[in-house]
Amino acid sequence: CRLIDECTKCDQSLNNSTQYRDSLGQSEFRPSVDYSQTKSNNNNSNVNNAYGCDGEDNDDFDVSRRLRRRNELFDFRRKLTDYSLLVAVLGVILMIVENELTTSFNDFRYKISLRSPPLRVDLNPNAKIQIEKTTLTMSLKHTLTGVEESIYSYCLKSLIVMFTLLLLALIVWFHAVEIMIFMSDNSCDDWRIAITRKRVLTLSIELLICSICPVPGELYFDWPTVHANGVTRTVSKVPIDVLLSIPMFLSYIQRKFEKIEELICCSVDQSIDMEIMQNLTIETETLMTSSPGTVLLTLTLSFWLIAAWVMRACERWHVGDPPQVEAEKFQNYLNSLWLIAITSLTVGYGDMVPNTYCGRAVSVICGMMGAGTSSLVVAVVAKKLELTRAEKHVHYFMMDSQLAKMLKTAAANVLRETWLIYKHRKL
Repeated sequence: CRLIDECTKCDQSLNNSTQYRDSLGQSEFRPSVDYSQTKSNNNNSNVNNAYGCDGEDNDDFDVSRRLRRRNELFDFRRKLTDYSLLVAVLGVILMIVENELTTSFNDFRYKISLRSPPLRVDLNPNAKIQIEKTTLTMSLKHTLTGVEESIYSYCLKSLIVMFTLLLLALIVWFHAVEIMIFMSDNSCDDWRIAITRKRVLTLSIELLICSICPVPGELYFDWPTVHANGVTRTVSKVPIDVLLSIPMFLSYIQRKFEKIEELICCSVDQSIDMEIMQNLTIETETLMTSSPGTVLLTLTLSFWLIAAWVMRACERWHVGDPPQVEAEKFQNYLNSLWLIAITSLTVGYGDMVPNTYCGRAVSVICGMMGAGTSSLVVAVVAKKLELTRAEKHVHYFMMDSQLAKMLKTAAANVLRETWLIYKHRKL
């Protein structure tokens, strides 16, 4: 009855609205419309849109054109992310090549200078030979001194600077595209509305980190170090490029996470992406949920390779004179990788010990990362060993079936024993 009353009320209200519309159409005060002027305005707006100009009425904005523009901006932002990652990888590779070549030449020069015979002028037949060897050694040392000032070093460092400037331009372009996407989503006419403190701070930090790179030239600084034995103290002349090269890995890592964000965002709705996907925590959780083993393996191996190179770059300059056996172990990259691996796995055999504060800081970071990855591995393995919901249902169903069979068997056994007892009592 209540439903019938509501339907009756709806019919009455509908009839009233129909009568009101009919009365309005027959009234004298019906507004007049100049169709010729409306048609001319539509023609003018079409002409303006054809020439790329907006009409006077911003409320009649073409939604389909705005969505098409938004998709084009998303695709362009994805391409910018790819280019930024490529430029960052090329810059890091050139930096590693330049550092390895320069350090190898410096090590060779150091060995030659240690093996050079002393200059002695004695009245013996071998004096001439000794002078010739010393002259050859000094000329070779003088030639190797200018390795870092050679044209090859300048070319490599110039390429690194060029890639760094290109990366900075791509970063600025990337944020400009994000501002354009914000303006398209919110129908803003002024780009200054999208400039917030958070965006300015993010852009400033990215530009500051990515602008650090080796510069052409030969600049050294004194690096004092007390070795692990607590007795040996060395002061080494280290190129400034060592300190300028290590932060370049941060630009690669930052660009890598930007690429991961784009890969995740391309599989979801872009409107959802603008709301929740701009968060590193959500990206990490998504990757750990979809493929935890691959993520942990890739993260661990990448961190080991980068940390081993940084450890070697910090420790290889502090060999000492005479050379220290413990310090010479860091001249080999595999030894540094061994130290990083056993530190991350929280084993620590103690056969290798870093001497510099830079190496010790890398060891502390490796220990913390190793503890975190170990706990994540345990969690991933426990999750893999756990049954899914469907498997649990199947398992419980099979257990119930086996339990029912066991109950039937037990009941039959009880009945059989009872019958035997009754039979023997009768006999």
